[in-house]
Amino acid sequence: MVKCVLLLLCCISAVNIRTVISTTASDWKFFFDSIFVTYNKNVLPKVNQSELLTINVGYTLNAIKSFDEVSGVMETVGYLTVSWTNELLQWDEKPVGTSDYIRNILIPISMMWYPPITLQNSVTSLKGLGTLYEKLDSSYTGLTTWKPPVILASSCSVDTTNFPWDEQACNLTFVAWDYKATEVLLAAASPTVDMTEYSENQVWVINETTTVAWTDADSSYVTFTIKLKRLPVWFVINIIAPLVLLSFLNLFVFLTPLEEGRVGYAMGAFLTFSVYLEIIGDNIPPVSEPMSNLSIYVVLQVIVSGITSFISVFTVRIYTRDNDIPVPVWMSYFIGIIACHVCVREEEREIKKLFEEKNAKSVEPGTGFPDLPKRSMTVLRIESIKVEELSPLIKFGVPNVKWTPLDAEKPVREIECCIPQPYITWINVAKVIDYFLFLGSIAVQMVMFVLFMFPMINQYDGSMV
Repeated sequence: MVKCVLLLLCCISAVNIRTVISTTASDWKFFFDSIFVTYNKNVLPKVNQSELLTINVGYTLNAIKSFDEVSGVMETVGYLTVSWTNELLQWDEKPVGTSDYIRNILIPISMMWYPPITLQNSVTSLKGLGTLYEKLDSSYTGLTTWKPPVILASSCSVDTTNFPWDEQACNLTFVAWDYKATEVLLAAASPTVDMTEYSENQVWVINETTTVAWTDADSSYVTFTIKLKRLPVWFVINIIAPLVLLSFLNLFVFLTPLEEGRVGYAMGAFLTFSVYLEIIGDNIPPVSEPMSNLSIYVVLQVIVSGITSFISVFTVRIYTRDNDIPVPVWMSYFIGIIACHVCVREEEREIKKLFEEKNAKSVEPGTGFPDLPKRSMTVLRIESIKVEELSPLIKFGVPNVKWTPLDAEKPVREIECCIPQPYITWINVAKVIDYFLFLGSIAVQMVMFVLFMFPMINQYDGSMV
């Protein structure tokens, strides 16, 4: 019994070996000669030439080689998967004259009909894909598959409104060149781009891919859309963060002491913003619509910095103006009104507070003088205090103190709210101007940040890295 089983296994092995060996070169030569004897590669592979030939097109993306936003060119590496049914090249699974099954064969592309597919939005040249060294995988059912490797340089419309938190959508549009939509119809093999072999890019992340087949009056097209999102961390560290920091440092121009080179500080900020404007211009497309919010922000910073430098020159002139030149009356009133709230000196506040409490007539022990601040012993003539109400010691003097009559005192301006303070100088005027310019600059910087920077950051729904 064992001998019979071993004999049967040997027979089966011999049959298998014979079957493999029987597919010889002569068998293949006979097969090729038989299927190509009447085949013509110049004829559309349809038995009925009036019927529509459908070609399925898919795209496998390997890598994004480069994406130049300035020129609007995306360069990708991958390959197409193109398949169709060739009704003029079909055979039996086991052809006549051969002793083995021949289900699939690789045929040089130069011997077969294949669709002249072209990248319509190419920036290099409009020529058919593929080379004469490629081969087509043809099945006995007529199903033919072609996988041409391609490095595509396609045009892309770039929208840098939210640069560097921008998202771009780039298309790869293929067309069956030389054939009308009534002859050859391109169909999407898959609703998305095949990303199984994709290598991540260091600058861009692919959010989504779509595939759409469409036709117009003349031709048939298939479009692969790749939606990209920029990784902004490099731009944030090297451009955005220093730019925002400089914009707020520019505020302190009006707080910088005159001796520390205020004008030089302002001019340095102005030149720095100009340099950053050039750097940003080298990284975004030179288009007017739409224009990057970041570019508008930097331009406004340059304008604000230039105005700040211009104003700094005039504030320096006010600081250094000769005090012999009187401050105009209207300016004195204006500065006086403001000084009541922001620039009244401490001793003046104490004096005003003292005379607001005129009913309190406390006297220092042993002197008979009212309880005035020790650093302000000058007798001030106030309209609300009459001479008769003064202490006799003040009117007639005290031992070892020479009394000066009130008539001999120089008149002093009244100290009341909303009336200019005594001795307003050009330095007082310059300080008040600096104070309000500082507050105004803060308001301007906050408004620009909210209008231009905040929307860009807010619309970005991804990670910063």
